[in-house]
Amino acid sequence: RIQRDVVDVHAHRSVRGDNLATRCAEFREARPTQSFAIISNRVAMLEDTITHMAARGSNALIGRNILQTMTFMTPDEYEQMQALNAWTGRRDLVGLRHVDEFNQSAGRNLGFRRRGNVEHHLLVNRRLFELLATSSAQVLGRARYEMRLHVDRQDRYEIKRAG
Repeated sequence: RIQRDVVDVHAHRSVRGDNLATRCAEFREARPTQSFAIISNRVAMLEDTITHMAARGSNALIGRNILQTMTFMTPDEYEQMQALNAWTGRRDLVGLRHVDEFNQSAGRNLGFRRRGNVEHHLLVNRRLFELLATSSAQVLGRARYEMRLHVDRQDRYEIKRAG
């Protein structure tokens, strides 16, 4: 079996569109000896960032460490996906859209573009990650890259409390 490249997943409840730039800056500050390009739709005010759409098909990030973000889609986007679900008789297009964006962005420095010992991290809203992982459509199974979930102290506490 061929090993898949690994994406380090950081799922936090606080990952939202309104504080995404702060969370990305904190991620970078916690790793002062490393340089990370950011693929995100909502952090243009930070240096060395690119949107998911602009990154699509790009070779500019080969050999670079990447921090990618994933948040809930906008209400307009969600409505559009649900309309497509109704039209096609499917239920999984919202989740597939998230996984497709993940695959496209992770492919900028992983897979056949992987050069050297690069890292790829995904900063994702925890509730969104749970929905994608537990959906009846099993959409995370369509991810091309292995996801290694990192759990912090607060997450362990909440898991223990819920269990």
